[in-house]
Amino acid sequence: MTHPTLLLALLLGLSWIAQAAPDTPRPLPIDAPPFAKGELPPPPPVPPLYEASMQNHQPAEALGKLIANAPHAENKNYEVRVMIRELPAPPAEVSKADK
Repeated sequence: MTHPTLLLALLLGLSWIAQAAPDTPRPLPIDAPPFAKGELPPPPPVPPLYEASMQNHQPAEALGKLIANAPHAENKNYEVRVMIRELPAPPAEVSKADK
């Protein structure tokens, strides 16, 4: 059999504890995603208008072929990037006679 006074004291104690809790939110971890911090993520990058790649032994010749297919328009601004890098040589095939 429970006593109404004990039940009332328990409820008053719980309500006092709930009111004593701080109203400030817990700090977010340092590696929290931007949307959790209320920050907007950066806009997605603009997709390329024209993109091509070619492997060739003559870089100047390959560049000429790629430029020939590029779009042509007037009164527009474009960003053009050129990258030429040396690729590693393919592995030499091992003939059956060498095994």
